[in-house]
Amino acid sequence: MKHYFGVIIDEKIIYILNKVYNNQKINIYEKIRLNILMSDYNPKKYNSIDLSDEVFRVLNYTKFISLFGKPVKKQEGFNYYGVTIIPYSSLKIIYESFLNLSKEEMDRLREINMAKNEYNDLIQPIVNLLKKAYEDKQYIIHFGI
Repeated sequence: MKHYFGVIIDEKIIYILNKVYNNQKINIYEKIRLNILMSDYNPKKYNSIDLSDEVFRVLNYTKFISLFGKPVKKQEGFNYYGVTIIPYSSLKIIYESFLNLSKEEMDRLREINMAKNEYNDLIQPIVNLLKKAYEDKQYIIHFGI
């Protein structure tokens, strides 16, 4: 089982996501576009990078703002089984959590018999994606398992 992360580049979708993130009303056309985005489970469309569920579950992600649900609204953390939109304002928190493991997270790595250097090799592509998206002020789309 895998999780996928990609960058949203569609300017119209970004405009709608900014409105939702800033608690502004969206019109019916924008709601339809947003519903299509959230129900279109297509990681290839976003040139997504994958991460195994085993590694994904090592980290504690609950301390960042994201967008998901029906209707789409601000929430905390990932939608584990569905689509999550991560605004650039939350990306630094996430990529730093990948890099700075707590003692509890290190213990979970040991439980799955994974060395820290093996973990670092697995997460580096995602860390790079998150960091670049943060620097470019982009949204990330996460596809859960």
